[in-house]
Amino acid sequence: MVALLSVLTGIFLTTRKAKKHGAKIWDATSKRLVFNFLIPLVVGGLYILIILSQGKYGQSGGLMLIFYGLALINASKYSIGDIRYLGYIQIILGLIGSWKPGYGFWLWVLGFGIMHIVYGTWMHFKYDVKK
Repeated sequence: MVALLSVLTGIFLTTRKAKKHGAKIWDATSKRLVFNFLIPLVVGGLYILIILSQGKYGQSGGLMLIFYGLALINASKYSIGDIRYLGYIQIILGLIGSWKPGYGFWLWVLGFGIMHIVYGTWMHFKYDVKK
């Protein structure tokens, strides 16, 4: 549910910003961005479902961070290149989570929560604040 709300909020804010600047929201570049983002995300999601069906729960948190990081890096070719840094951080956190599965929840909080707030704040001040 949180992921769905996050996606819907992202679409809403992106559409609003594009209209404000007179830009098209759905063009060839945005289609490539979505496609390249979804490849590792869907493959990772399917892989995680497979390992969960086998009762291997300990690695799922780390793997989610890893595949999400790969998706961000893959999509960064068609977006603000700085997003790849968030991807690298997600992968590192995912590897730590795979190494130390007991910390999965806190690494999730750090990766999917705090790092997105930090990244969003950084991007806001880097690109949106008029100087």
